[in-house]
Amino acid sequence: ARALVEVAARSFPALPGAPALLLSLQNDKTLMKKRILRMLDPSRVPSTHASPIGAALALALGAAMAVDLTVAQELNGTRAEKPTTPAARAEDGVADAAAKRAHEAAIDWLVARQNPNGGWPTGPGTSVETGELNKIGVTGLVLLAIAGGEESAAREQAIARGRGYLAREQGDDGLFGPAVGSRYMPSHAIATRAWFATRGSRGEDEWKPVGQAAFDAILRARNPYKGWRFNHVPDGDNDVFTTGLMLFALDEASEAGLEVPPRVYRDVMEFVDEMTDPHTLRTGYNQRGSADPRLWGKNKAFPATRTELCTAMGVLLRTSFRAEDQNEVIVRSAALLSASPPVW
Repeated sequence: ARALVEVAARSFPALPGAPALLLSLQNDKTLMKKRILRMLDPSRVPSTHASPIGAALALALGAAMAVDLTVAQELNGTRAEKPTTPAARAEDGVADAAAKRAHEAAIDWLVARQNPNGGWPTGPGTSVETGELNKIGVTGLVLLAIAGGEESAAREQAIARGRGYLAREQGDDGLFGPAVGSRYMPSHAIATRAWFATRGSRGEDEWKPVGQAAFDAILRARNPYKGWRFNHVPDGDNDVFTTGLMLFALDEASEAGLEVPPRVYRDVMEFVDEMTDPHTLRTGYNQRGSADPRLWGKNKAFPATRTELCTAMGVLLRTSFRAEDQNEVIVRSAALLSASPPVW
């Protein structure tokens, strides 16, 4: 897939955004298809021109997605050529194989911890809501993780049971789960994305009624000319993280044939630009360049100054929906994330 994008970029040097799209490459066939289609048809999602925003890496309330900083270095001319000797290639192969084994083992661990009702708990051995994310959000994250691995009968059964749990938890308002607390909207976004991402070869009659209702709930909740936060009724309150989760959910639905108004993409990108400090390229949570969100009582254990959550969400949005004029911004902003690597 990377070679295909390289060929397109070198064959059509004037093509908008070809280099920047290399930053978004991941081991995800569906994601790669989207990137290539957007590169070859940049008019698919209208572009805006606003101030630069931040870059690379994103979490989905605990699930991390990495941007290839090595490619960023290559695009920026700061990385030396990697040796291509047989030994170097063999070393890469061993590392890739080890990573794949760890990835598949992690999915098996998740499958083994599915609740009898088809959902997943919010913590080891407990079904008590912790506040970080409700069971709806956790179930959505696990479904997305399973869908990203190798196929098997056990995993397909886990996906089917998880989808059944989400369908049973959907209310008349289209929301997955009750509208309680401050985490139900991000969780609904994750669950909606998972619902469409795991539809597979299922017939439209099986997935569309539930999916359409969840999709409509997201559109109804959007604040005019902006994004989303904690309320399923528009109240003028927005944050970058929840807004990003919502847009990715809508975009996944668009792959199933549901129509997302083009204005939604434009408004979200303008909001992200508005929240980004033009000097530091740090994307703020709900104010320009502000610190990332933290749960009450956990600021000391997880200081907001040690993360780049919203800057990370900014790059995923930019590389996915508006990469054609953002190569320099993405490369420069990646430094913010590389300075704060994960600590396990």
